[in-house]
Amino acid sequence: MKITRRRLCLGLGACAFTATLEGRLHATRAFAQPTRSPVLVAVMLRGGLDGLSVVVPYADSNYRGLRNRIRIGAPDEPGGALPLENKLGLGLHPHMAPLLPLYRSGRLAFVNAVGAPVPSRSHFEMQRLIELGVARDERLEEGFLNRALRQLSRDDQLLRGVSTSPSLPLLLRGQTPTASLGPLMELSRNGRWQARAALLQQLYRGGNAKLDQAAAHGLEAMHELASVATSSLDPVSRSYPKGHFARSLASIAQLIRHGPDIPVFYTEAGGWDTHAGQGAAQGGLGRRLQMLAQALAAFDADLGEDASRVVTICFTEFGRTVRENGSAGTDHGHGSVALVMGGPVNGGHVFGGAPVLAQSALYEGRDMQVTTDYRALFGELLSRHLQVNDLSAVFPEYEVSPSQVPGVLRA
Repeated sequence: MKITRRRLCLGLGACAFTATLEGRLHATRAFAQPTRSPVLVAVMLRGGLDGLSVVVPYADSNYRGLRNRIRIGAPDEPGGALPLENKLGLGLHPHMAPLLPLYRSGRLAFVNAVGAPVPSRSHFEMQRLIELGVARDERLEEGFLNRALRQLSRDDQLLRGVSTSPSLPLLLRGQTPTASLGPLMELSRNGRWQARAALLQQLYRGGNAKLDQAAAHGLEAMHELASVATSSLDPVSRSYPKGHFARSLASIAQLIRHGPDIPVFYTEAGGWDTHAGQGAAQGGLGRRLQMLAQALAAFDADLGEDASRVVTICFTEFGRTVRENGSAGTDHGHGSVALVMGGPVNGGHVFGGAPVLAQSALYEGRDMQVTTDYRALFGELLSRHLQVNDLSAVFPEYEVSPSQVPGVLRA
């Protein structure tokens, strides 16, 4: 097979770079001067997470009546929820036990009934709108985190956001330099980076001198980042569970601790579309939640003292129906739950309280309402943690007011 420049670029994931080769990929410049700047890690749980199985309203008679086969019991029942807010009758899915010490120590919080005020149950549409930070599709192609990063970029040649997913998400696409390390990390792990990089350098050799030099610098910078992301420097880094998601978090921890000053990282986990066989304490959803909890707990431990400057948020595009369906699962819904973890977090609380599950209070008679707009939650994290000053530029059609933010960060 003939190796063309286009084929090789695609193989390296070079199409994921939003920065140009005109000198904007000099990420290694920051390695020499490590900083203690705040970091935001965004984790998208794609597929529609059932919030009622994460923060369980076990004391609500409506919940007990609407879910027969997939109900999580009270803390005193076999396989019951772990107590979070006893006065509100809220508990944590038992397979998320690895996160309970973080909650009790005040470094983990949940935001209930969070989501987007959009009456759509389409995965594609909701993910796109959320990543754009808007309530309707106006043919924008720049993610809201990229718009936020533009306010933090004092040097437009430095990489400001990194994804460890296979491709760069819409959330990070835009004018501010961001990149996906996923493909390069796989090449680095498999020992195939040097051969691919040498071929790419040959393709640029002998052409435009400025472009050749920029390509060489870009390859060097990205290789150094991928090398840091895939290294295991201590036993804690090897305590993660198996799987791509856990490896992604381990790589992010390595970059935060030993890499350049990058304020935003992104990764994702799928498998939350539980239409059938969802399970209660046991089952498919429980296994996914256990994986999520184990990976997040390992990530927090791996960060060590750097956890004091890192906030991690897990969010999804929508929740699930309150009533289980005929296949012992749940269908596409509306409100869900978000998880916020880290040293700056005002933890030990379930913000938003217990959901109201009476039939008359449900969204369109079937779903948990959205009482916290996800933009208010992200607005708090961006303004108070990353010091993004102009949220109107981040969310152009939504005003984040002090009364709307949930208060997940300590004063």
